Amino acid sequence: MLKGKGGGLWGFIRTHKIIAGMMGMLLLMVIVFFSFVRYSESPDFCKSCHIMSPYYKAWKASVHNFVPCVECHYPPATSIETAAWHKIQNFSMVVRYFTRTYDPRPFADIQDASCMRVGCHSTRLLVGSVVTPKGVAFNHIPHMEKLKSIKLRCTSCHSQIVVGRHIEVTYETCFLCHFSKASSASNNMGENNCLQCHQIPRKTFTLGNIRYNHLDFVERNPNIRCVDCHLDAIQGTGDVPRERCYACHNIPSRFTYYTDTAFIHEQHVTKHKITCTLCHLEIKHGLQTSIKPLEYASNCTICHSKNMHTAQEDMYMGTGGIGVKGSASPMFRANVKCIGCHKVATQHGLRAKLLGQTYIGGVIGCKTCHGKDYEDIYIMWKSSLKSETADADSQYAKAKALIGSADKSNPSYAKALKIYNTAAYNLLFVKTAKGIHNIDYASSLLDSASSGFGKVVDLLKKGDTGK
Repeated sequence: MLKGKGGGLWGFIRTHKIIAGMMGMLLLMVIVFFSFVRYSESPDFCKSCHIMSPYYKAWKASVHNFVPCVECHYPPATSIETAAWHKIQNFSMVVRYFTRTYDPRPFADIQDASCMRVGCHSTRLLVGSVVTPKGVAFNHIPHMEKLKSIKLRCTSCHSQIVVGRHIEVTYETCFLCHFSKASSASNNMGENNCLQCHQIPRKTFTLGNIRYNHLDFVERNPNIRCVDCHLDAIQGTGDVPRERCYACHNIPSRFTYYTDTAFIHEQHVTKHKITCTLCHLEIKHGLQTSIKPLEYASNCTICHSKNMHTAQEDMYMGTGGIGVKGSASPMFRANVKCIGCHKVATQHGLRAKLLGQTYIGGVIGCKTCHGKDYEDIYIMWKSSLKSETADADSQYAKAKALIGSADKSNPSYAKALKIYNTAAYNLLFVKTAKGIHNIDYASSLLDSASSGFGKVVDLLKKGDTGK
């Protein structure tokens, strides 16, 4: 006999319907959840966020367009915990996107394990030397295994510093490593260094009505350097302005590592794959094919040494000598620039137009600021400097003759030679730097030089008395 709706058979059926419904809903949620998890691993899911659209398009046009994003962006899972953590990260990205707390500049740290997994590039280091589409000879082993100063990552050279180029070779990284002033490669831009990456072109080029082949020149002069013709092939310094650190760091203690190059590269390159150009100024490398004549001429340092006026600058600042305490020129302390004293034009009229213009120093620089009375002071300085230099030159000649003829087995010789070298350097420094830039410092250096030459003469003539 059936009972009321609240109990008996009807109650049993209703209870089981509820349980079945709940089980069905739970099953549906599980299916939806795992379907979403599966879908979240597809490239189509990635492009659903508008900030990822440029990266999706770059991936679609790349040689990796058959590889799902997660195959690279997540390293091979070594455990269930690792796989679960990756899923949580994936879900957190979705949450940040819909809550508008995402970073509009997404950053990916792709591990080498993703690139080197079986079936991808696991044998890349065994390939040996290859030639890139740009004709550059390259070998992965020296870069990945034999560099002592820095450990590179795959994405150090294969990255995406330009939107639209997805995991391509970023030659900008090559230029920074090979051509920055901190690199040994920058010390010699000669032919031998160029040929580490490039081959001598064998094809014949036609320039206007002239046919040109590099091999003809190399055969005539095997020691010819690439930079004898390609002056502007390298542009930029690759320096790291301290201000760039502030873009990421605001903790003062972090800046104590600014000069620790090894530590900086380990943290930024090896551990966290920070793009090099976020810190370094760009270096450009390539042949200029523009028909504009002598575009490089505006860059003086291509032909002229960067240290052309270093001696004068040191003298002005009261530094550069050996063994003599210096102080900056009063003009330097007053922040007077070179042009404040260098006012005498070397060319005039048509000659200035054809030869260019430089300016030399003279008494007019003193009178312009200090008045006519300073002309006498200037003349006195010049006369005093000339007399002191002549005295030092006379002492130098005597010491030089003795050093040249001295018995090197003489116990006093090593000591005398050290004093002589220091005194000779200080004398040459004053002559090169023009002592008028800092008369007091120059006078002290000349006095020290004369005294040093005198000691050399005493040592080599009388022998070292031990005093």
